[in-house]
Parts: sequence; C-alpha cells; structure tokens
Amino acid sequence: MRFRFVGIALLVATLSWSLAGHAVAQVTGTIMVQVLALGDRENVVLTVPINAKECEGNVDITFRLTGVPTNQPTMDIYYGQNCQNSVNRLGSGSTPTTCTFVRNIEIRGASGLLEFDVSVQELDCAAGSTADRQVFFLPVSTTQGGDEVAVFGEQIMKIDTQPPNPPTEVMGGVGEATVPVTWTFTGTDVNEFFVYWDPNDTDCTSALLVPGQPLDSTGLGLGRVKASASARRTSISDALEVGQQASVAVVAVDLAGNESVLSNVDCIEGVSTTSWLELHRAQGGRTGDTCSVTPWNVRHAATPLMWLSVIALLIARARRRPL
Repeated sequence: MRFRFVGIALLVATLSWSLAGHAVAQVTGTIMVQVLALGDRENVVLTVPINAKECEGNVDITFRLTGVPTNQPTMDIYYGQNCQNSVNRLGSGSTPTTCTFVRNIEIRGASGLLEFDVSVQELDCAAGSTADRQVFFLPVSTTQGGDEVAVFGEQIMKIDTQPPNPPTEVMGGVGEATVPVTWTFTGTDVNEFFVYWDPNDTDCTSALLVPGQPLDSTGLGLGRVKASASARRTSISDALEVGQQASVAVVAVDLAGNESVLSNVDCIEGVSTTSWLELHRAQGGRTGDTCSVTPWNVRHAATPLMWLSVIALLIARARRRPL
C-alpha cells in the first residue's frame, strides 16, 4: 500500500508541476509533451500561434517528453491526423497518407525523459497561412516503419503567418509640443498599432517609409509610438523642430504578432502654436492661409456669433421702447 501511495503522489506532483509551467500540452497515450520554449518565448502560452517572423527566422521549438518507454530504440516525429496508425503514415493502396514525416531521434537509454528541438520550418509554417499542426511523437522499432503505436504523445502547434490589413487614410497634423496623427482600420484581427515617423526627414521625403511595403526597422532609427487596438488617433510628442516636416505611417499588429505592410504615408509638421490659426491647425483643422473654418472646428466661431446675436437683439428691443 505504501508504494501505491507514493506512486499516486508522484503522479499528482508531476501533473501539478506541469500545470504551473504554462507550457502544458495534452496527455495522450501516456507520453506527456511540454513546450518549454518557442524562439525567444519561454513558458509558452500555446494559444499564441507561431507567427511570420518566427517562421522566417526558423526558430526552434524546445519539447520535453516524459513517460517515454524504454523498450523501443528510436522515435519518429510526424504531423498530421492519427499518425499512431501505420496506414495514415504510409498509406495503403489507393488510400493516401495523412501524415508528414518530420524527423527521427534516438531514444535508447533515455530513461523516460527527452528534451530536444524541432525548427518551425520542419512543421511547414508557410508564409501567409493559418493552420494547426498536430505533432505526434511515436516510439517505434524501426524509423518510418509499419508499427502500430500504442504509447505515444501529441501536441497541437498553432501557426498564423497571415498579416493583418494595413491601416488607411493616415493623416498627420501640425503642432509644437505634440502632433496629432489619425487613421482608419477595417477588420478585427488587430492587437495594437505602431505609428512610425522618420526624425531625420525634413521635408516629407523619407526613403524609409514606403506605402504598401513591409517595414524593416532594423537599425533604421525611426521614431515609434504604440496605440491600442481600439485607437484611431494618437499624438507624437517632442518629435519635430518648428518648421520641420517628416513622413509618418501606421502599421497594424495582430494577436499572433504579425505586422501589416505600411499604410499610406502622410506628413507631420512642427509649428509654433501661438496664434488661433496655428492652434486650430494643430488640433487637426485643415485650413490654409485664410481664416476659413473646417466643419470639425465650427465651434470656434460659435461664441462670437452668439454674442453678436444677443447684442443685435438688445439693440432692436431698445429701439422699440416708447420715449
């Protein structure tokens, strides 16, 4: 009875330790599979898919397997459907295979515990795809043989390399301490936005911000402000000198971490916001050199018109009074 209790306690402790690590997979066929790392991600939350940058960088997935049987010399790794069945791995007559061979690793002398890496491109993380990979870990007597495997492990790896739509209708404003930027966005696959501007640009001719192209921000020194998924407006602070212009564009980032191509490119401008006209333009008004007012800023004219109306009414009443 004592040994049975110790065995149960050890099993409970092992499961508790696994659940605490955020990297828990299914327990199938008695082999437990954990994902310890995915590229730079540790304690991987498996609801976040492999994204385009991780696929292009061909990062490694670090797996840990426990409960690996010691009576088989080798282990085959496949992805597909029901790969524990040989017919799905090898096909049979006119029946096609439903599984893709990934690699083989030696497990002789593993003592029930294995840690190893599989690169994401071995799971065929094609660009522009959204897919799941059901990965199977199969102890077998001969690699790519016809074993029917009763003891195995499996893990679902999500892949999302499809970028979101880019923002549109980006409009840069003018200002001194802060400069507004607005945009629109269609779609729901967004987690945040990044607004980029080129601090070395002086006349809105940046070669680094190209509409419709992916942003390569490595070593470019672009300025950047983050905005939430619900935002369609933000402000850039202390970015420009008075009289300086710069290009500005917006990128959408989805839940997997994929980035859209750049939006259209617009200008921001540094001005001294001391007059009403400059203040009006800094708040987003699109006026020229005249005092015309855009519909968005009609409220600027409301107060003087109201007082003129009141004065005219008082004069008219005074004229109607009998002497």
